[in-house]
Amino acid sequence: NDVQHHLSTLRSEIDEDRAATTQKFNESTRTTEQMERISQDVEGLRLLDRERNRTMQQLLTMSDQIVALEGEIRSSRDEMIQDWDVRVSETKSREDELAAQLSQYRDDVRKISRDVDGLRLLDK
Repeated sequence: NDVQHHLSTLRSEIDEDRAATTQKFNESTRTTEQMERISQDVEGLRLLDRERNRTMQQLLTMSDQIVALEGEIRSSRDEMIQDWDVRVSETKSREDELAAQLSQYRDDVRKISRDVDGLRLLDK
């Protein structure tokens, strides 16, 4: 009877771990999707940066306004790239955390499954 109770408890824990693992997997998937969107945004920024460089070549033919414009554009671009770098870094860190948690949950589920299998053998 104690074995049955222990087995029932283990099954509940396995179900909870599976639910948690599924949740972590879903979070990881969302994080991956966010990373993909950020990557697309960064690529868009790179395209904007290339366009800015072409515009700068045209502006070089103009007068004193060029120096002021170039400073503003460079500062804005650097801020945007820094913002994106921070977002990418934070997202990557979160993804790494979630991947580590997912791996731990999987290891825990495997261990619990082995324990349950062992209890089943003892129960026979």
